[in-house]
Amino acid sequence: MHKQHQRWGWQVRAGVLVAGALVAVACSSGESILDAGLPPPDTVPVPPTAGPDGSVATTIPATTTTTPLADLPPCPIEALEEASGTVELTFWHGMNNELEDALTELTNEYNAGQDKVRV
Repeated sequence: MHKQHQRWGWQVRAGVLVAGALVAVACSSGESILDAGLPPPDTVPVPPTAGPDGSVATTIPATTTTTPLADLPPCPIEALEEASGTVELTFWHGMNNELEDALTELTNEYNAGQDKVRV
């Protein structure tokens, strides 16, 4: 009886595993997760540029843009002066290891250097 119970236990576990795999396969679309239903990004062809030696190379435009500070709207800080207590600020980031340690150290130094804002 003990051997039969062991055999059934193995079969039950195998059946659960197969059922889980079938559910996972049935729920997938078969497409790459990188697509995620988003439209493809707009691409701009890069014109070839000639180097000093006459060779033609393509350049890749920057993916970010820089805005001069003078073009940005004003950022008034008068509201901070009117606050009745310390303003709590939550800062989300994706840093870890050494970068997270450095960010935490800088944040602690900032918090220790003033009492109006706590990050």
